[in-house]
Amino acid sequence: FFSSRTMAWFYKVSDRKLAEIVKGQAPQFKFYDGWIPGPSADSYYQRCTNEIPWRQEYWNMVIKLPQLAYYYDPKERKKRPNPVLEELIGYVEQEFNTTVTFVWCNLFKDGKHHIDWHQDKYGEHLCVLSFGSSRKVVFRPLGTKQGHEHLCKHGDLYTFNPAYDAAHEHCVPTDEAA
Repeated sequence: FFSSRTMAWFYKVSDRKLAEIVKGQAPQFKFYDGWIPGPSADSYYQRCTNEIPWRQEYWNMVIKLPQLAYYYDPKERKKRPNPVLEELIGYVEQEFNTTVTFVWCNLFKDGKHHIDWHQDKYGEHLCVLSFGSSRKVVFRPLGTKQGHEHLCKHGDLYTFNPAYDAAHEHCVPTDEAA
C-alpha cells in the first residue's frame, strides 16, 4: 500500500503544555503510538508527498544530506503558506497548547536514505511526526555505543525536551527492508 518512503516532521515548539507532559529539567522522551489514525495518516502521507516542495538540502551549507528535505520557517510560512503543513501545525499547537516555530521535513525515498548521529540543540522541545513506511530512530546517551530503538510507524509522534537532547544523540539508520 505504501511505497518505501518515510516522512518525518520536526517541530521546534515552545514549552507550555509540552513542559507539563515532558516535565522539568530531567531528560524526558514521550512516544504517542498512532497519534494521527490510519485513514487520516494515509491522506496526510499522500498530500505531503505531493504538496511539499522537496529538494536536496545541505547541512551548514556544506554537507549534502542523503534524504530530500524541506525547511518551513516563519519567513516561508508568511511568504508561501503550505496548506498541509499548516493543518499539521494546527493539530500540534492545539493538542500540546504550544507554538510551532519551524518545521523541518525529511523524505526518505528508500532504506538507503538515513540521518547520521546528531543532536538537534535547538534549546526547545521537539515533536516528530512520521508518515509512510515504518523506520527506526535510535537514541543513545552521549559517550556510549548502546542505543534505544523506537520503531516509528505511520502516524506516530514523539517528543523530547532539551535536557533529553543534551544528554543523547540520535539517528535514523539505513534500513534495507524499507
